[in-house]
Amino acid sequence: MLSRRKFLAISSIMAVLFFMFQFSNVIKDRWNDYGKNEYERPVAEATGNEAPSKAFVGERPVIYIGDVEHTKTGRVVAEWAGYSKRELTVYEGLAAYQSEHPLTNVAAASESRPDAQALILDSAYLDFSKDTQALSELARQGANLIFCNLPTLSVIEENEQLRDLLGITYIREKEVRLMGTHLFGGFLLGGATQYIATDEEEEKKQDLDLTIPWYITHSGSKSYMVGLLEDEAVENEILPNIIWRTSVGDAKVFVVNGDYMEDSMGIGILSAFLYELHDYELYPVVNAQNMVIANYPGLASENNEKMQELYNRTQEEVFRDIAWPSIAAISEKSGMYLSCMLAPQFDYGDGQLPDAKELTYYLKLMKERKAEAGLSTSQVSSVPLEEKLKEDQEFLSQNVQGYTFQSLYADGEEVYPLLGGGLLKDISTIVTEYGSDRPILSYATEDVTLQNATVGGFQHTFSEDIRVRSLETALAYSNIVADMELLAYPRGQENSWEKMIDEFSSNTNTYWKNFTMFEPTVLSESDARIRNFMALDYECEREGDQISLKTENLNGEAWFILRTHGEEIQKVEGASYQEIEKDAYLLRIQKPQAKITLKSDIRLHYSAG
Repeated sequence: MLSRRKFLAISSIMAVLFFMFQFSNVIKDRWNDYGKNEYERPVAEATGNEAPSKAFVGERPVIYIGDVEHTKTGRVVAEWAGYSKRELTVYEGLAAYQSEHPLTNVAAASESRPDAQALILDSAYLDFSKDTQALSELARQGANLIFCNLPTLSVIEENEQLRDLLGITYIREKEVRLMGTHLFGGFLLGGATQYIATDEEEEKKQDLDLTIPWYITHSGSKSYMVGLLEDEAVENEILPNIIWRTSVGDAKVFVVNGDYMEDSMGIGILSAFLYELHDYELYPVVNAQNMVIANYPGLASENNEKMQELYNRTQEEVFRDIAWPSIAAISEKSGMYLSCMLAPQFDYGDGQLPDAKELTYYLKLMKERKAEAGLSTSQVSSVPLEEKLKEDQEFLSQNVQGYTFQSLYADGEEVYPLLGGGLLKDISTIVTEYGSDRPILSYATEDVTLQNATVGGFQHTFSEDIRVRSLETALAYSNIVADMELLAYPRGQENSWEKMIDEFSSNTNTYWKNFTMFEPTVLSESDARIRNFMALDYECEREGDQISLKTENLNGEAWFILRTHGEEIQKVEGASYQEIEKDAYLLRIQKPQAKITLKSDIRLHYSAG
């Protein structure tokens, strides 16, 4: 039996705990300034669109034989050149290039050829019956060649000189079926990996071209990606080569056997090729990792018949009670921040209006998780976009007047003329689904940046994984976009939340674990970094073991990746750094000039060509 004293003591403790619990929640709710976007920037900061200075870029020239306007490969090359601050000169054929830089003899060749770091080639714009001799001569004179693709097998079969230039000893089979591919470590960031479908589930991820010619390359060639065969008796040295490098004197010849350069993955492949040319490579990056939850939360109770059938809940309840805990858990485990692109309504013709209480609830949750709320143009009705935006503006202005919406998820370019006014007056960045016809990073208008998704949240194919590694290598940038319209209006059984969240969680926590040193951001933060990255220019030079870096248009801070061949950083001035992986470092530049000192005891010498 409790004594009165013990009863009072226990009661007092319970009362204090109850008071503290209630008080803490009251304080948290009162201090949660959910009506303000903590990532808001002044308009003057958000709309700067400085072009890179031309003071430095001339020191990093590259030549491209091809078409940058009408081909996928050309667009990738142009995009890479812009991001890496290189001066790109384009010729639609080798004859046009030779007319400006003729090769009359050995002495003239070294004087007339521009000091290009590489001659990048689209085989579709070469006449190998005439151009092979000139390309071979260019290589002998020290010009590094990058073949973004190969001509037809018959052209290679009939041209021995071309085979020798490409480092092909012989053609073992005209066509071979691969069971997968192997990407070697040290080329793209993220380490070595194999792309093999070992079960039915992984078979869905296999979207690489597995039928290719089987080329046996010279013994001195270096392979970056090879095909894997079911016949385990085949020695590694003669596996079908997909991406490799050979040498012609001091020059390097890089070859891509396939269509890898037609996707944004080509940006990272080109960056890796340039790294292979030099004893070090130092280049600017964005350093931003986004997780965008598009069309979430939905604020109206719509498509309830389907929601009741699948989940025995309304759409609002599905989004709040089922989806949010899973999304929050993925954000917590991955360490990535959320950018939630609101969908006040999906169907503007069903009479179901958005709920103000739901809006308040989510804005509080987002504030607690350091998430950012943005807007979406998506809908399932045929209401004109202007009318949809007016309805959204009326609802939002009545219920959250102080929140500045700076990011927008858009389905297409029809929204561009509406930017700068009405509900979209403060939009500074747009995010879209991945599209190979759009740059990963660019300006949608003079004042608004465009951030293309790098991969979808609910799928992750093998080619998408190579793209992720490539863009992390070239830009230290990723943009995972999970479109929740598929949950609100499922297309089939694959859109059940159990399957969707399983894919989302697995993909996020598996394929980004090698890039956790890059910083998580919301869209407004990556927008600011992209603007600084686009405006930045730089020059660097090496003397002995010291690399000197000079930046121009440095706005606060910038990030660079330094890749070496066996050397380690000993000391850095004007910056800080962390190791990404062996021979790769992320530098945070805080002053216009920085110096990096490398350890020289294990230095390896590479020809710059």
